[in-house]
Amino acid sequence: MKWIKIISQFLFVGGIIFLLAFTNTRYSNNTCIDYRINLADENTSLITRGEIILIMESIQDSIVGISITEVPIYEIERKIESLNDVQNAEVYINMEGMLHIDVIQKKAIVRISPKEGKDFYMDSEGSIFGLSHNYTEHLLIANGNIQDSTDYMTVLDLAKYISSDSLWNAQIVQIYLKDNKEIELVPRVGNHTILLGDITNYQEKLSKLYLFYEKGVNQVGWNDYKEINLKFRNQIVCVKR
Repeated sequence: MKWIKIISQFLFVGGIIFLLAFTNTRYSNNTCIDYRINLADENTSLITRGEIILIMESIQDSIVGISITEVPIYEIERKIESLNDVQNAEVYINMEGMLHIDVIQKKAIVRISPKEGKDFYMDSEGSIFGLSHNYTEHLLIANGNIQDSTDYMTVLDLAKYISSDSLWNAQIVQIYLKDNKEIELVPRVGNHTILLGDITNYQEKLSKLYLFYEKGVNQVGWNDYKEINLKFRNQIVCVKR
């Protein structure tokens, strides 16, 4: 019957309102019992848990023990995300009163030493951020005549390709930009330099180098060459010691 349906709907809505009110009351009465900080890629961390704790304490003297509703969740999140090393932060508190702080940091792929000014890191998105004494991962280094944003983008394009390839990521340790803007690469294995020339067709040039490493070097030896020149199309010019 219609009136039974109306009563059922009324009871259902009333039950929902009661549960929400009960949950809200219970939530409001809870206190923050502790916090957990989760730093993604903590082994190569740009920031530390201690720095996150200092940020929390600068906003609220003591988080633990205060009401859940008084925890400045959004302020903590915004302040962490304002750090130059941070890509994203999420701060939330559960029903039990545990405050969770999840931080995703930027991941540097190259350390750049410009001709003038201080060294800095750059990630794959082109974001620039300062050096950190906490960062322990071995990085590709770029130096030489690096002066402006055009040079930064040249280095970034090459660094992204190198870091994404298992062979070149292991083999290439340095990008050097010469005064004439030609690029030299310094390998980890082999007492030689690699003259790439300009950035044009760099993937094709490195493919040639791969074939040379695979066939030519195995026959002669890693340390027999002073320079491997990849500038010229369809050929490799090697300078012996």
